Amino acid sequence: MKLDQFFNVVANEQLASFPVILFSAKQYPVVFFSALLSQLRHKYQLNPKSILFDQLSSQDLYAQLSTTFLGRSDLLWLGDLSSVEPAALKKQMLTLVVSYQGPHKLIGCLHSDDKSLQMKGIISLDEDFSESDRRALVTFLFPHIPSAVDAVEKLVKGTRISSIDQLSMIAQYAGVIGKNVSLFSDNWMKKISAPESSLFDLSSYFFGRKTEQFWPAWHLLKGEYAAPFWTTYWSEQLWRAHYVIKLYKENKIIEAKQLSFRLPFSFLQRDWKNISAAELQRAHQFLYDGDYAFKNGGSEFFLEVFYATFLTKQF
Repeated sequence: MKLDQFFNVVANEQLASFPVILFSAKQYPVVFFSALLSQLRHKYQLNPKSILFDQLSSQDLYAQLSTTFLGRSDLLWLGDLSSVEPAALKKQMLTLVVSYQGPHKLIGCLHSDDKSLQMKGIISLDEDFSESDRRALVTFLFPHIPSAVDAVEKLVKGTRISSIDQLSMIAQYAGVIGKNVSLFSDNWMKKISAPESSLFDLSSYFFGRKTEQFWPAWHLLKGEYAAPFWTTYWSEQLWRAHYVIKLYKENKIIEAKQLSFRLPFSFLQRDWKNISAAELQRAHQFLYDGDYAFKNGGSEFFLEVFYATFLTKQF
């Protein structure tokens, strides 16, 4: 199913014909799903109920998915299925959604790497957006902002939109800038379109020590922000990664998940196993020392040394 087909299904009140609707994305699109769920609740009165995996046992979860109250079918929002812990429960859930036929209707999202051939009709959110795709998305998500469609087209002209979250964010801005489209485009679009997905990819290459992919990505992005931004960005990444690794090793999965925001999916799935918390602590100290030297007249070349040292396992 395509995204515009999904919008038509909802608009034509045909959602009940689909026991399961799955989206897939390389990065969970928080802004898009927030706007989507808001529309489902407020315009279409579908009132999706969220399944909280970390608060339910496997037995309670299966009971909730297989039974109804007085025969009523609910729309259940599964959220990010790829982040479900423990891994055994995630595997069970991915198997279940392949064959689920009711009594409820399920909507969820999974990482692109978790797709399987058995999963039919998945709506990919990683594809490039044509003008008609953009117009369909903005019209569906923001019908209360009639000017948003044309404003979005003016704002994205000549800009590469790399994610559906980016497009959803631009649409939200478009609804409040009024006639100041040109002014907003000149002063803010470059900052918005400096893609978070690109930063996400950069972090993924970094923690995965994928040298051949990291350096080209870095050279494309390094000029977008000054050295203080990069110091802050990597400091947060290292801090979060350090404690996630410690918590994983202590089997404190829920606590680790709470700290994992903005860390790349590949790190949370596998790369953390190849990195020690002590190594990240030393890398963080190097970053701190380099930043101190830079602020006292030193060169920002310390960032390149930081990358090279980590990528070659020298910390």
